[in-house]
Amino acid sequence: MENKKNLKRSPFIYGRPLKPHEFFDRDQNIREVWDGIIKGMSIAISGKPKIGKTSLINKIKDKDSFKSAKELKDEQVSSFVFLYIDTSTLKPNFTPNDFWKSIGLKLQKTFYNNEAFKNLNSLKVNQEYVHDLFDRIEEFKIRLVLILDEFEVLLNHPHFRDYSFWAQIRSLATTRSFVVIISISSHVKEIEDKGRELLDRGSPLFNYFKEIRLKAFDEKLALKFLNIVTPSWPDDYKKTIINLAGTHPALIQLVGDKLFHINPKGLNREIVNNFLSELQTMSNNFFSEIWEFSKISEKYAAYVILVKGLRNMNLNNLHLNNFLKSAIRNIDIPTLLSYAIVQEGLQSLKNLGLIYEESNDFFPYNLFLFWLLQNSESIQEEIYGLLNSQSEKMRNNFHANVLKGFGNTIFNAFFNNIVTILLKAFLKT
Repeated sequence: MENKKNLKRSPFIYGRPLKPHEFFDRDQNIREVWDGIIKGMSIAISGKPKIGKTSLINKIKDKDSFKSAKELKDEQVSSFVFLYIDTSTLKPNFTPNDFWKSIGLKLQKTFYNNEAFKNLNSLKVNQEYVHDLFDRIEEFKIRLVLILDEFEVLLNHPHFRDYSFWAQIRSLATTRSFVVIISISSHVKEIEDKGRELLDRGSPLFNYFKEIRLKAFDEKLALKFLNIVTPSWPDDYKKTIINLAGTHPALIQLVGDKLFHINPKGLNREIVNNFLSELQTMSNNFFSEIWEFSKISEKYAAYVILVKGLRNMNLNNLHLNNFLKSAIRNIDIPTLLSYAIVQEGLQSLKNLGLIYEESNDFFPYNLFLFWLLQNSESIQEEIYGLLNSQSEKMRNNFHANVLKGFGNTIFNAFFNNIVTILLKAFLKT
C-alpha cells in the first residue's frame, strides 16, 4: 500500500469532473461524439449521476480529443467552435432572450477581432437577432457546437417552457451549421415525454438527438485504471478495492482516495472500522442520488439483490435470531428473478457497476449492499407502493416482510463481517 512518502498527493479524484489530461479510456464514446459532430448530428450524452458525463464533455471540448476520429483533419477541427453552458448555474430570471444574448456574447468574446461579431452586444434580441447571428456564423465558416450540461435543468426552467424556443433550437440544429450536445441523466425518450408534458404539445422536439449512453467500467477496465494510477499496489489489494467499490468510476475514485490516506503501519480493526464508516457515509449521497433517478425496473432489481444478498450470506456467522434466518431462507428468489422487469433492472444495475454477473447469476458489490441494507426498510416500503400497479401474484411474491424491524440488525452484522474481511486483506498486502 502506498503512502504519502511515495506520492505527495492522492492520484484519485472524487467530487469534481475530470480535466482532459486526467481522463481515462472512453475512446469509443469519444469517437462516437466526434463522428456525430462531423456529420452535423446533435448528441445526447446520457447516464446516471456521476458516471462521467461532464468529464467526457471536458474531454470533447479539448480539441486534441478529435484524434480519436482518424478521418478528421486539423483544418476541419479549427472550424468548430465549442460554447459551453452549465444550465444548473442559470438564475431563475434567465430567459430565452438571455440565452441567445449569451451565445452572441460568447462568440463576440471568442472572435473579438472579427468585424462579423463586434456589434452583437448592441443589437436587440428577437427572431431577427437569431437569424442574423447564424448568418454571421455561416459567413465566417464557423461550425458552432453548443454544449448544454445538465439539460434537464434547462427543460424544467420556468422561463423555458416555451414551445417556440425549443422548435427554433430543433430547426437550427437540423438546417444550419449548428450542433447541440446535451448531457442528461435519463434517456432521450424520457426527455421527449417530459417535453410533451411540459410544453403541452404532441409533436416531437428532441428526437433529433443521437443518444450515447455511458456505462461503468467492467472489472478488467477497472483493474487497468488502478494499475495506471497505483502501479505499485498489489493485484490482490486492487481486487479488494473493486470488491468493495464495484466498477462505477466515481466509487473507485472514492474508495481509492480514502485508502490512499491509510497508513499501512499500525493497521488495526479500529482504523478499518473508521475507514469503512467514513466510506459508507460519503457514498450514501451518491446512492441516494442514483436511487432518485432509478427506473422502476431498477428498484425492483435492487430489492431482489437485497434479499438475494441476505440469502447468500453465511447466516450462521451473522448472529441473527432463528426467526429471521428462517424467513430469509424462505424467500422465493427464483420466482422473483423470473420477472422480465427484474431482469431488465438487473442489466441496468450491472451496466452501472453496482452488481456483477457470474455463472448467469447476479451479485452486489459491497458498498452497494451496505446502502441497500442500511435503507432496507424504506426501500421495502417504496417497493410495496410500486407493486400496487402489478398483479396480485407478483405482489404476494414480493411481500416477504422479512426486513421490517431487522434492517439495523442485519446491517451491523454485515458491516462487522466486512471489517474482518478487509482487515485480513489489508494486512496480507
